[in-house]
Amino acid sequence: MKLIPRAVLRGPISMVHFVTRNCNARCSHCFIDFDDPATFRGDLKLDEIERVSKTAGWQLQNVNLTGGEPFLRKDLFDVARCYLDHASIRSLYITTNGYFTDRTRDFVERYLAAGYDRDRHLFFSFSIDDDRAGHDRNRRVPGLFERAMQTLRSLEPHRGRRVLANVNLTVIPANADRIGAIYEMLAGDYGVQAFTTTIMREEGVARIDRGERERLYRAYRDLNARIHRDLEAGRIGGFGRTPLGRLANAKNVVMHGQIEQTFLTGEFISTCYAGEVFLVLDANGDVRPCEVLPTVIGNVREAGYDLGRLWGSQKALDARRHIVDSRCHCTYECAWSLNTLSDARYYPQIVSNLITIQPGTPRPLQVSHG
Repeated sequence: MKLIPRAVLRGPISMVHFVTRNCNARCSHCFIDFDDPATFRGDLKLDEIERVSKTAGWQLQNVNLTGGEPFLRKDLFDVARCYLDHASIRSLYITTNGYFTDRTRDFVERYLAAGYDRDRHLFFSFSIDDDRAGHDRNRRVPGLFERAMQTLRSLEPHRGRRVLANVNLTVIPANADRIGAIYEMLAGDYGVQAFTTTIMREEGVARIDRGERERLYRAYRDLNARIHRDLEAGRIGGFGRTPLGRLANAKNVVMHGQIEQTFLTGEFISTCYAGEVFLVLDANGDVRPCEVLPTVIGNVREAGYDLGRLWGSQKALDARRHIVDSRCHCTYECAWSLNTLSDARYYPQIVSNLITIQPGTPRPLQVSHG
């Protein structure tokens, strides 16, 4: 991702697009209210998304397609192509539970056939919570763990063409005491090379018991320390040796440290630039400064599908002022990622990590273990 001075921006650098709220899993820590019928109403259609993508602006560098489960949209590649063809993005992220192996494989084949890999990076983030039994139980989908690992392995032949995949580990009450062992299983037995981490946050219908916070914090801190040590030792390769991959490795270490401190203390650390360099587009067309705040800047349908118009609106300006003036803070990883890259105080730490983290040689991914 190019680092662009905020003063010259005409829209967000990065955007999370919830392409659907539908999901084939029902995770215990999910914030989506699946019991509310309104959750699933009014998803943007493909032609509407195309109109939005044409107004995204030259500065948009990254889009994260998420859900729900994004591969429940059979037109997901066409959704991605809207941004790939009409915006200036250099990276595309897809967060998935990995259940739809064939659809994922077809997506990558079409992506490569179109030649997007010549100057873009495609990232897949697979959500894994536990070992085989625990993962399937938490997400209430029998066989999901093995399907996710199969899908992850199907991407391995394309690693040299800027198609990268990671496992995202979320620390939740059900796995906090075993998260280190879960990581060791995935990195050691299965050969997973790249990891991101999240810690359960209170959002939507998800709530954390008061007595759980310290336990979750310790588990999250220790997990991040393990990953950092393994990156420096070359045991895992992280996101690889490309400039963007190395930057992701270095930035994530800094970001996770800030999230740890925020989660533990609940205190403000540094300015959040949500709504300024970062936006969220909901499945129904609502635009918000971030995933956590309930503030809605507007709806793309009501704005003639002009994302830049909403970004530059008075409501957006008011939202940005509120975020800064209230010293708004949380543990939302996507916002923290941009905050870390946008704040010069973090650059010395990032540079230090670029020097000390030397990606290891990728090992073949293993899938089935008895």
